[in-house]
Amino acid sequence: MSETTQTVTVFEAGPEYADALAHVGTATYSAFFGPDMTAAQLAEIISDWFDAAAVRRAMATDTYLAAQTAKGDVVGFVRIGKPKLFETDVVAGPEDQGINAIYVLDSHQNSGVGRKLLEAAFAHPRLQAAPAHYLDVWEENTRAVHLYESLGFKLVGVCLIKADGEVVGEDLVMRRENPDFPRSA
Repeated sequence: MSETTQTVTVFEAGPEYADALAHVGTATYSAFFGPDMTAAQLAEIISDWFDAAAVRRAMATDTYLAAQTAKGDVVGFVRIGKPKLFETDVVAGPEDQGINAIYVLDSHQNSGVGRKLLEAAFAHPRLQAAPAHYLDVWEENTRAVHLYESLGFKLVGVCLIKADGEVVGEDLVMRRENPDFPRSA
């Protein structure tokens, strides 16, 4: 069994963690989606979202929370910020926030790391101040879909994933009302 979440610490990662975050994103995305893409498509997505330069660029607007083992290895991350909803009719509100990426290394899947990252994200001031939270998830990742549903996310649409000028996949768009957001009576 992999390390339990009790030995994983979640913290806000700065630019000094860009290489470690890039490793997690690249390894996880490549393993899940790489076999169904051309090399050019995968390279474009890695360059746009997951290499260290892309992570540093994203840190200008988004927040990364990293999961690190007691040994110091980064094994997962969640990226939060304005919702990144591509190729969809779903429109987020101006104050809403998104879980723009969540990745956990295969060696730590099913160990609670993903849930711990999401709980830390929900406790972060960015998400605490938002009326609703959005994310997109590959419809075939049923474990993730069930996790998100257990946390209050509901299906609100679909979005297309494009690379190298072609549609390479379709994700479910999910929305969660923030239960901690102050609402007027």
